[in-house]
Amino acid sequence: MARLVKRQGAKEEPVTPSSQAGWRSLPQTLGADVRYALRGLGRTPSFALAVVAVLALGIGANAAIFSILNAVLLRPLPFPDPDRIVRLFHVPPQATFPGMTRFALSPANFYDWQRDARAFESMALYRGRAFTLTGSGTPRTLVAGAVGAGFFDIVRARPSLGRVFRADEDTPAARVVILSHRFWNTHMGAAPDVLGRTLKLNDEPYTVVGVMPPDFTVASWFPTSREIWVPLGLTDDQRAVRENHNQQAVARLRSGVELAQARSELEVIAKRLEQAYPQANAGWGATVVPLRDEIVRDVRATLMMLLAAVGLVLLIACANVGNLLFTRALGRRKEIAIRAALGASRARVFQQLLIEALVLALAGGAAGLLLAYAGLDAGTSLLSNQVPRADEISIDGRVLLFALGASILTGILAGIVPAFRAGRAQLTDALKEGGRGDGAVGLRTRRLLVVCEVALSVVLLMGAAVMLRTLRALQTVDAGFDPHNVLTMNVALPGTRYETPSQRTAFFDAALERLRALPGVAAAGAIDDLPLEGGSVQPIVVAGRPELLPRDQPTVQVRAMTPGYLMTMSIPVLRGRDVALRDVDVLLVSRGAAKLLWGEADPIGQRVTLPLMSRTLTREVVGIVADVKQDSLSEAAPPTVYYYTRERPWAGLTFALRT
Repeated sequence: MARLVKRQGAKEEPVTPSSQAGWRSLPQTLGADVRYALRGLGRTPSFALAVVAVLALGIGANAAIFSILNAVLLRPLPFPDPDRIVRLFHVPPQATFPGMTRFALSPANFYDWQRDARAFESMALYRGRAFTLTGSGTPRTLVAGAVGAGFFDIVRARPSLGRVFRADEDTPAARVVILSHRFWNTHMGAAPDVLGRTLKLNDEPYTVVGVMPPDFTVASWFPTSREIWVPLGLTDDQRAVRENHNQQAVARLRSGVELAQARSELEVIAKRLEQAYPQANAGWGATVVPLRDEIVRDVRATLMMLLAAVGLVLLIACANVGNLLFTRALGRRKEIAIRAALGASRARVFQQLLIEALVLALAGGAAGLLLAYAGLDAGTSLLSNQVPRADEISIDGRVLLFALGASILTGILAGIVPAFRAGRAQLTDALKEGGRGDGAVGLRTRRLLVVCEVALSVVLLMGAAVMLRTLRALQTVDAGFDPHNVLTMNVALPGTRYETPSQRTAFFDAALERLRALPGVAAAGAIDDLPLEGGSVQPIVVAGRPELLPRDQPTVQVRAMTPGYLMTMSIPVLRGRDVALRDVDVLLVSRGAAKLLWGEADPIGQRVTLPLMSRTLTREVVGIVADVKQDSLSEAAPPTVYYYTRERPWAGLTFALRT
């Protein structure tokens, strides 16, 4: 037998002590098997690298997607008792807003809810706001969170320096600011004496009263991370507005109050307000939604689909690696037969080969984690506007455990069939010179693995084909405008420098005139909301017709624009004319709006009222324009009106330039 071992080139090392120890000392045999697997793989580095690379791609993709899912769906919100934090919404009239179940609040209704509701510890309004920072070098735009009284109590936030806003500072005259930890570090040099300093925001001095801790974030329910915080400061007139729904609200449930109880209470209050103010509140209900559900509602299904897709990729990698391991085991069948002849049981052979697969899988998992870390590090900034809580995505302990579990499961799935088949190899056939190879059973096994790879690949290819088809359809859809060679920029005017409508009008007129004079600029205009950004949805009343209750009124998307905008975006005027600088209060209607309001009749020369803006001001329709997709490429173009007025100029617009 010793001569046979020598003649076959087998080493005595693998059978001692592992072949003799059996199952009497599992840690020793496992250690010996791991060392032997490492030495064996070291003698075939190309094979080992190929397997590790395949597994690294599969496990890395799964770890990356799970990292996102972990941050968005699994990790608790970074607040004490986060399950008690809820969002408050109106439920709009379904006849006016079909399919919509959540709508922004009107200020007056919110303050009535706040006065009458008993299910909440605290309630607060909030919204985003932009400021221009001056006085410290080049002016720059700051992204701010404007929050009502009680906001920081709801999230149980305590500043690392200073204090939060007092209730008496929720006024238009309050000029106090709280800094994010990042802003304090990057723009204030982490100065410990920052409290009491002033920042010049929109040409007005704001006193720093606090600095938030580094782990404080509410980016998941604001469009982007906030750099500073200011009081919401609604005026008395703004607080009394009941028909305009433009505020967001958050609240904290009282201890012992269930979600259904709070929702029922708000519904009762909404019914009472509907009876008290039928002109504004007819058909408007109320609802309460857990903050976590509101944050993830648009991405939960997408993340689960992505995890399923990368799971299929990992299964394909398992089948691929299983085939490679099976082929490797066939090449080692004489070595395995010699070990069996020297006393190694089938269980020991099975264990040895499975350990080798696990070693490869763990190496692939480690490499996959490095790939996932690099991918997330590079892609987090790209995800910030697409995925909530993107700033919280990281490789934490839960992700490491997931990667470890995926690696072990992958090693078992990839190695179990080759190990089982190798353990059943016939000793005499394997030891024969020029034996008959792997036989029919081995061939069937390899074919089965290939079939599994192909089947899983077909599933992925079908999914990819559907995605490509959808992408192709979106690329060829007629959006109603031409975005090619169009540059845009947002401009917000500080109220202290441009206080009057005439000052703001003069600024926008002069700016557009100078932009049109630039070399290479073919056209220029401005609008409040660009296409695909959504916008204000308002009821509209045709002059001469009775004004219906809000729940029965037709609604349109409303855009404020300047002359030249339609030409810049290549939105054709189908009938009538475009707006001009000489106009005072005119508007254009989209083809869909014209059909909604007048059917087949001619709308040119008709007059309409937008009651949320003014019940007394009527505007003349001077033209019909093509339909434009305003919300998304996959949704139908909504009825839209574009108005222009010199009497109510805007404090902020988006400039568009065609080059």
